[in-house]
Order: sequence, then C-alpha cells, then structure tokens
Amino acid sequence: GTAVAWSADGARIATADAFGLVRVWNATTLRPLEEAKGHRAPVRHAELSPNGKLLLTWAEDGAAVVWDFASAGGRELHAFGDARGSAPPVFSPDGTALVYRTARGRVVRDIQTGLELASAIEAPASRTG
Repeated sequence: GTAVAWSADGARIATADAFGLVRVWNATTLRPLEEAKGHRAPVRHAELSPNGKLLLTWAEDGAAVVWDFASAGGRELHAFGDARGSAPPVFSPDGTALVYRTARGRVVRDIQTGLELASAIEAPASRTG
C-alpha cells in the first residue's frame, strides 16, 4: 500500500510505501524531486502541512515523521515514536504542531522542538487582568 498527499497548489505529490521510502514528485512531469528513507515499517498515511512546506508520514509501528520538503534533500525535522492510535496524526491548523492520540489521550507536540504542548488547542487560555 502507498500513502499519497497532494500539495495545496497541485504542483507536488508525496508518496510513501510499504518499504518506508518517502518521495516527493513533480505533479506535471511525474519525476521524483526528493526521496528519503525514514521509516522501518510500512507507511500508512502521508499529509502535507497547510503551507505545503512540511510532509507528515505515519507508519504502522506508530512512528510519525515530519519532513522539511521546502529544503533540498527533504530533511527530517522530527520523528515521534508514540503515535500508536488508530487514526493518523494531523497537523494543527497553523501547521506548527502535530496532534495525535496515544494510550493516555490526545497529544499535541511542537514540530520544531518535539516538546509536548499543554493542550493549547483543546483548552483556550484563561487569562485574567
């Protein structure tokens, strides 16, 4: 099985396969632009961020990897090993965090640092004064 994601402008296609290989293609010429090996298990989901610069891939072993496909070579930004829920992780609406479920509930992690964020998306901040 192959996971596929289209960029918002339709110019690029991302694919990920059962061998863990992730590729980004030019949608017009169908030639590969980038390729990276980052998974040790079959990839089940691929999704591009709202701005189209990041690619999220999710494998059946619970590994979620965020790739920087705006840079040459498709650099791995961050890997998260605990995304073992039944549904794939998703980008936050602003594209700066990853949201997914684990055994202990919903997790929101900053893509750049990998740190878990206090449920910023679920609970609005209650500020007084």
